[in-house]
This record gives sequence, C-alpha cells and structure tokens, in this order.
Amino acid sequence: MDEQPIITEADMDEGLMREFYDEVAATIPAEKVKQNLALAATAKALQAEGSVRTEQGLGQKVASIPARVYFRWHQEFPGCWQDKGFVDAFLRDNPQCCAPGYKPTPDPTRHGKTFLNGKPV
Repeated sequence: MDEQPIITEADMDEGLMREFYDEVAATIPAEKVKQNLALAATAKALQAEGSVRTEQGLGQKVASIPARVYFRWHQEFPGCWQDKGFVDAFLRDNPQCCAPGYKPTPDPTRHGKTFLNGKPV
C-alpha cells in the first residue's frame, strides 16, 4: 500500500491556498443553515417527547444535541462537553436543545448577551 504524502501549507503556493480557503469559506453559510434546521428539528422532537424522567436515580433529561453540532464544538474545543460551564452557556445560547422543563443556570455576568471574540453579538 503506497502512502500518500502529507501536503503541508509550505507545499502549497498562495493561489492554491486562497482557492482552498475560498472553497471552505463558501460552504460555511450553507452548513450554518443546515445546523439551524437540525437544531429546530431537535427542538420539535424534544417538545413532542415531553419532560420525562430517566431510570431511578439518574435524574431528568437535560438536552439533546445534534451529532454534527456536538462534534463541531468538540473539534474546536476538545473536552468542552465535560465542562458544566460550557454546557450551560451552550444551552443558554441554544434553548431549542433544552429538554422541556429544563432551564440552564443563568450567568449574571453576561447580562443577557452572547459574546463572540470578546464582543457582544
């Protein structure tokens, strides 16, 4: 089995890098639309399911996160889903993922705003 050489940024000329970047950047709006539709479908499914308790001692269902969204965040910030603060912030920003009856812990430092790169959006 022949191993394919790994192409690094240094191996590419600037035109090829720009073309690659433009190709990736062009797919981002469509991916965002798909993810918003997936989040809306998740919200609809959660509302239809209602608030149900799991097996004894395990508590209440908190949320349902679409797999693509879950892995995108995990790729960007490895281990983020084990951080309760991250999960609470994610659910505050994406309430459609919350199970019926679940309310994420409020964060008084945010004053109801979402921040991206240190700036409110």
